[in-house]
Amino acid sequence: MRRNRPRSPRPPLRDAPRRRPPAGRAGRESGRFPFPLAQLLREIDGASYGAYRRIVGVHEIGEFTLVVDRVPADPFGGAARMRVRVRRDTARLPRDLAADPARRVGVEDYLARAVEEAVRGPMGWGARVPPGTGRAFPEPPGPAVVERSCCRIDGESIELRLFVDLPALDRRVRGLGAEQLLLGDLPRLAKSTMLFSARRTEEALRHAGAVEDHAALQRALSERGLSAFVGDGSLLARASGSDGGARRDGREVAFESPSSLAVEIDLPRAGRVRGMGIPAGVTLVVGGGFHGKSTLLDAIAAGVRPHPPGDGRERVAALPATVAVRTEPGRIVRRTDVSAFLLAPPTGDCPADYSTDAASGAVSEAASVAEAIEAGARVLLFDEDTSAARFLVRDGRMQRLVPRPGEPIVALADRARDLYDRLGISTILATGGSADCLDAAHTVIRMREWRAEDATPAAGEVLSSTRSTRIRETLPALRAPASREASLDLGAENARTGLHGPRGIRLGDETVDLSALGQITEAGEARALALLLREASRRPGTGVTGLLNDLERWLDAGGLDALDPPAAYDLARPRRFEIAAALFRCRALRVRRPDLGPR
Repeated sequence: MRRNRPRSPRPPLRDAPRRRPPAGRAGRESGRFPFPLAQLLREIDGASYGAYRRIVGVHEIGEFTLVVDRVPADPFGGAARMRVRVRRDTARLPRDLAADPARRVGVEDYLARAVEEAVRGPMGWGARVPPGTGRAFPEPPGPAVVERSCCRIDGESIELRLFVDLPALDRRVRGLGAEQLLLGDLPRLAKSTMLFSARRTEEALRHAGAVEDHAALQRALSERGLSAFVGDGSLLARASGSDGGARRDGREVAFESPSSLAVEIDLPRAGRVRGMGIPAGVTLVVGGGFHGKSTLLDAIAAGVRPHPPGDGRERVAALPATVAVRTEPGRIVRRTDVSAFLLAPPTGDCPADYSTDAASGAVSEAASVAEAIEAGARVLLFDEDTSAARFLVRDGRMQRLVPRPGEPIVALADRARDLYDRLGISTILATGGSADCLDAAHTVIRMREWRAEDATPAAGEVLSSTRSTRIRETLPALRAPASREASLDLGAENARTGLHGPRGIRLGDETVDLSALGQITEAGEARALALLLREASRRPGTGVTGLLNDLERWLDAGGLDALDPPAAYDLARPRRFEIAAALFRCRALRVRRPDLGPR
């Protein structure tokens, strides 16, 4: 027999006018509430949590505007989504400080980091607490400066987007707590971060200047025929594996360019800077273990994006079309032209039209190279620690023991020069054990105790004094990978999306592993990738290059809000190369080869 359980006593309502405010829809972006938010919060005090939905809309709070976009029906249903907006003239944001897209992204990054610091520090909202406690928090920024949705600046206003855990007790509204949070704490947070004093204007200017200088460095790389630049004084080593900023424990080594590779570049904010310019072509980064080879390569991979002041890598830049490639055993491959690195295998598969549900380590790396080139890559980065050994090189003894055609894999050492000579694609390889790669190198950089040396002359002496045992093999001429048409069949136009662990996304019924995409810098990029793939599924039968161009133009026009209207809160913009890589790892991918027809 079912027993009646005693109900918790309902908290008493505060004395307030009995006039019931209109539902939240009347106060959305199209209009304003005709009465103070405090009155509404007192009116719903003690009601069931769902009554919070009546605050959805636009509220004027002094010099700020609070836009409540979404409130869950239950405190355990996630945080509410709210925007705090202030006019630019009220914020005293100088017009020229965010005058162009690069500077605007820099100032937005500065504001995002200021809010994160305030939330974790003075506001005391950093600790994990149960739902209903009452706090606000932004999507935390990653180490690089990227376009994000958590803070937006347009021609008229600055907007901060926050997740807000509304106060609740036993699934009932705590109106007084919400009043303190929304009318006290949020304006205090906004005043401390969104209003520009002289000091904060100077700090924002340094952020914007760092982004502007990085863009100038990338332009200079292209003009001077360089693949990457590492400025003198840069701190490349990280404090932790999760990129907790530059290592500053007294053992850090500031980077200094070898004189033979040193170049000077004039920047709009920093003036003339000196550093190591890595020429286009094939570059080997060599040295013993623990001497900084991978650290240098990681810094170059991260150099596709600017970094904020104090990161240590502000003066590190790589060409925008730089892609880090690593082995990924078990990944899917769909009708990819891997003929540059795979000759006819004994399975009878066609290398120019190769598919598999579980690629080997070497074939997965070959497919990633072909896909990066198809997406427009101009520089490829490899680290022997994250590469398949036989993809990098086959020594002479193994060539004799397993001669062609017994080995269908073509090593990178045999193709790197062709990639540059025929396709104009540069290669940077970090290795400490593959000396047979020296034959292909134009430039050799040796890392010794975290210091870079130009070892190109020494490598030439080694090559002239030491006979290689490798057999020079005749290989088919290298050609660019064939282009493809791609479509995604997700089963539903609005397939559900989300994150799956730290390096995976959910896309409908599928989970896509992105753990091999090391140039993804924060969770917001992964979330955006899931939504972009859903958008790509609505554009079937498009060539890969055309699809990537369409998605980039669409984002340029509508911003990240186009992915999650009316306002995205937790997204960061990925590069076209990560979009392509995520697309190629979807099992729902359907590929058509116009040059070969259906299969």
